[in-house]
This record gives sequence, C-alpha cells and structure tokens, in this order.
Amino acid sequence: MLPLAKNAFRKLRSTRHPNILKFLDGAESESSVWIITEPVEPLSNLLDKGTGISEESKVYGLLHLVTGLGFLNQQSGSVHGGVRKETTWVTKGGEWKLGGFEVCSKLEEHDAVMWVSYNCSLSARSSLHTDINVEI
Repeated sequence: MLPLAKNAFRKLRSTRHPNILKFLDGAESESSVWIITEPVEPLSNLLDKGTGISEESKVYGLLHLVTGLGFLNQQSGSVHGGVRKETTWVTKGGEWKLGGFEVCSKLEEHDAVMWVSYNCSLSARSSLHTDINVEI
C-alpha cells in the first residue's frame, strides 16, 4: 500500500487543474505519507447518505470529472486508472474534483505503479490512447 500512497502524493503534488483535487501540503517518510488537500467529502458518502443530488448537479459534476481527465490525458500524458465514486471528491460548494491518484501513471514510465500493479506489458500499453478531446 505504501508505494500506492507515495505515487498518489507525487502525482497529486505535481498536477494542478481546477477539476483535480487541490493539494495543499504533505510529507512522506520511509513508512508513511501525509496528504493535505482542500476541504472535501467523498462523492460515495454523499450518495450513500441519500442527500438527493439533483440530476443537474450530477451532470455538472461529471463535466468536471471529464474535463479533469481530459487535462490529465492530454497535457500530462497520464492515465488515471481508477475513476470511481470513492476517488471523486466534492467541495462544500458542490464542485466535483478528481482524486485517487494511487495508480495514476504516465504512458512512457516503464516502471510506473499502474503497469507494475496490473502487470501490463509494453505491447498492451502501446494500444492505449490519450487522444481525448473535451469541448466546453
């Protein structure tokens, strides 16, 4: 688990975009990782509570996630590898933010966590595409 936490720390610290969870501070040692972000709540908590997220808010939230993923793929040349309700964070203002960077990896990183964790061969990686166009 520690390699995943260290990867999340590294990736989140170096990735800045309005639709990606905002990294404020953090630290890592040989045995621990601490990550401090903007105040958020997991989307999974809101859905499990049955707080009644409107359809309009869901569409707006999904637009935020897709825009963040587009940035991650196009500008960063990375693959997130774990988008789900537990890796989606919601601010007090209702904005959805992409988090969960534990396996986020660049396509050209041969020893990246994603490739090692999922035992993905180089030939399988070459078939992945990062040509995602997001228009707002």
